[in-house]
Amino acid sequence: MRLTYFVHKMIRHIKRGLALFAFLFLSSSVQAQTFVHRIDSLRKVTMQKGLSDTLLIQAYVSLSREMVKVKDAQSLQILNKLKELGQKLNSQYVLGHYNLQSASFYYLNQNLNTALRFAEKAIVIFKKDNNKTDLIDAYNIEGLIYQSYQTWARSLMSYQKALTLCKKLNDTARYYTVTSNIALIYQYNKDYLKALAYYNKSEKYYSKIKNSNTLAVLTSNMATCYKELKKFELAEKYYLRAISIIQK
Repeated sequence: MRLTYFVHKMIRHIKRGLALFAFLFLSSSVQAQTFVHRIDSLRKVTMQKGLSDTLLIQAYVSLSREMVKVKDAQSLQILNKLKELGQKLNSQYVLGHYNLQSASFYYLNQNLNTALRFAEKAIVIFKKDNNKTDLIDAYNIEGLIYQSYQTWARSLMSYQKALTLCKKLNDTARYYTVTSNIALIYQYNKDYLKALAYYNKSEKYYSKIKNSNTLAVLTSNMATCYKELKKFELAEKYYLRAISIIQK
């Protein structure tokens, strides 16, 4: 009886949720405009004459990081420019980022074999250059790629390496990005208690910094875990919270 009651309530909430997600999709045009403006601003910086090598590197690295989200030919053009700049300046930092952003680009385009090759190159370069901060990102993208392969143990290995570095550098933001990814692995493998342990860590952090987009996804995933554990009241609580976050 409790299950039937919960299901009926969830159906009502899902109908509300669909309307809210539609609203979120429409309102995302504002975020898209901000994203386009950011790319245009970075492009203008890269075209400035007399720019110092340091500023040019920062501009191209930032631009490549944004452009990989676009997932088109223009992204590859920017990545090639980044590679040329790295080779011209003999900069391991730039070449490391060329490989890291290329890994992200091919991962987002679901070309996992190519993405993995770039991720492995980025790891080698950042290790050699003792660039621990960017090495965290390289391990994280490697973990995501193995996660897409459903090679769970190898994915967890990459994430654990990233977490170790996060702790050494006291990098809180990256730490909770990685814990959220680890939670997903346990959720996929139906180890809901372990998944919730990691989700709870991440949820507290993202609540504190008020990152609503990530928080909505986390609380929705937590609701799913509680539902699978037949803890229906908690599932409903977190599902409603996800909706309320989107609604704000």
